[in-house]
Amino acid sequence: MYRSPLSAVGGVIVLVVGAFFAVDTVLRGSGPTLWIPLAVIVLVCALAVTLWIRPALAVDPQRILIRNPFRTIEIPWSRVRDITSRYSLEVAADNGRRYSVWAIPMSLRARRKRLHHGGLHDPRSAGLLGGSGRHERQFTPPPQENHADAVARDLREYWAQVRPAPGGGEVRARWFWPAIAVIAGALAMLLLVTVW
Repeated sequence: MYRSPLSAVGGVIVLVVGAFFAVDTVLRGSGPTLWIPLAVIVLVCALAVTLWIRPALAVDPQRILIRNPFRTIEIPWSRVRDITSRYSLEVAADNGRRYSVWAIPMSLRARRKRLHHGGLHDPRSAGLLGGSGRHERQFTPPPQENHADAVARDLREYWAQVRPAPGGGEVRARWFWPAIAVIAGALAMLLLVTVW
């Protein structure tokens, strides 16, 4: 299973801190001073679980399973058409859609390196003035492989090994309703307590 260790650790830290403040609030608070902080704590912890802990990517010989914050996507290998890494890891399916993998983002630094490298020309092809290359612009080698690129390469290698048979099921994308319900409930609770 692929996931961001830093995001998972950050989410766990938020949950621990949230539990501490929740206990302190219950012991010390009463009335609005109890319910408003509790609603905020529940909302923050629910967002931490949804955005940082839940996202993951799992593969097996039959499919790719993408767990994004609010959606779960299952893509049979026979339906995969491409695996790339642009702004994040992306899986293209034969239904014409591209599915971003929240758990494997590409850092801003890696994006800048890629854009910078993409803007340069290989001096082996032509010079700046279109001559033989005597006044060629210095060629910058490609940046080192980042995490998203490495995962994309691993998945493409695995995809080549499994050799999926035709068919294999349909692409399925469904909402993760528990997270949506908890976040909506915390927001409703916060709004209700604030209005009262």
